[in-house]
Amino acid sequence: MSFLSSYKNIKFSHVRNQFLAVICANLVCLAHGGSMGWLSPSLLVLQSDHTPLQNGPINNEIASWVGSMTYIGGFVGNFMFMAILKYFGRKKTFCVLALPNLAFWITVSLATRIEILYLGRFLTGLTGGGTYVCIPLFVAEIADDHIRGILGSFLMIFTCIGVMISYIAGAYLTYSTAPFVIMIFPIVFTVSFLLLPESPNDLMNQQRFADAEKSLRFYKNCNKDTKEERERFQNEWDKVQLIAKQTIDRGEKVYLRDFCTREARIGLLKGFSLICLSLFCGSPVMMNYAALIFKDSGSKLDPSLSSIIMIAIQIIATTISTTLIDNVGRRILLIISSTGTTIGLSAMGAYTYLSYSKFDLDGYDWVPVTSISFSVFMAYIGLVPLVFVVLMEVLPVKIRSSGTSYCLSLISLFMFLIVKFYPTLLAIIHMHSCMWIFAAVSLLGVLFGLFVLEETKGKNINVEMG
Repeated sequence: MSFLSSYKNIKFSHVRNQFLAVICANLVCLAHGGSMGWLSPSLLVLQSDHTPLQNGPINNEIASWVGSMTYIGGFVGNFMFMAILKYFGRKKTFCVLALPNLAFWITVSLATRIEILYLGRFLTGLTGGGTYVCIPLFVAEIADDHIRGILGSFLMIFTCIGVMISYIAGAYLTYSTAPFVIMIFPIVFTVSFLLLPESPNDLMNQQRFADAEKSLRFYKNCNKDTKEERERFQNEWDKVQLIAKQTIDRGEKVYLRDFCTREARIGLLKGFSLICLSLFCGSPVMMNYAALIFKDSGSKLDPSLSSIIMIAIQIIATTISTTLIDNVGRRILLIISSTGTTIGLSAMGAYTYLSYSKFDLDGYDWVPVTSISFSVFMAYIGLVPLVFVVLMEVLPVKIRSSGTSYCLSLISLFMFLIVKFYPTLLAIIHMHSCMWIFAAVSLLGVLFGLFVLEETKGKNINVEMG
């Protein structure tokens, strides 16, 4: 495991099942990423004479609704799956999480009317909204403190891989064939998660103590009958019992006053700020409209190929972030990431401005794909994936589940606004101004990292300190 070589104190035999469980859980992100990536290559088909829709090619207004309906579903999914988590527990919730995504791929393969596509996009949004609530909470409950960052980053890695699979399928398979390839992932996710035990914390809350002990032994790999293993298990069991006691002492119900404490207000403000920075730097636009951006930029390179190159770089960046996030730390990574994103987006803005002004740019077709890929690379080594790690670390334990859901519902709301109104904004102020706005937001990320965000690397987030 070379990517773990820099984690000096890790014995992989102690955390093997944590990696296995988080990989299984993030298969739903692979499915969700596939549905997000579907839009970019599919718009080229839906807006062409080869559209499968009975009413003919769609215009930009309809295209913006096809893209943004996912995030209306995401907004609903945040609260829907938060309620399911509360009443049915982690495992049962995960087992139904991918079903709306599977329904989306069925609608894509059958739809001949735009209304059916709207419904499918809404359904896959339910899975996306639930994913952003369930997976960070699951990781926070089962992961050791020193690998929480790397395991939390898997969410973005798997999402990006799903996007890339969709880009490739959309570019090289027919519109009707691609869904049958990608719908495999929600099925595999559901089957694999059925085999995993419930989290120890959740079982303790249900007073299923024997099952909680078995679950803890699984996730901490405490199966050998040696003195060292017995001591290690007892230490972990003591932590779980302390967490359960604190949960009882706090009470299960969350009241408005719990969100009004100084710690809660600061945590929510930091989470809200990170969400705004990660979204308004343009990341949703790059993912949903990649092919159209490259097509409209003035570059003569193939838009589909440019999109695939961009997402491949995004995957590399997100993978690199898994090793940096627990070594370099959250704060410095945010500063570096935001600086690079600002530079890349500014360069893209300059190129598209010169293209709009009718400058001769022959020989510079490589600039759009290079500048966008660089800005995406820099955004995805820190600015974007940090949200799902830091949010769980800055919120108090009592409001973590509900607070995370409320914060992440903002992601769906903001992504809806960005994806829906980007084409309108593009028509009004043109691409170069859009890129410079995204660059300005990224610059704010540098200032946020320098003056606001404190380092949370290695912080114990499950046990409240007196």
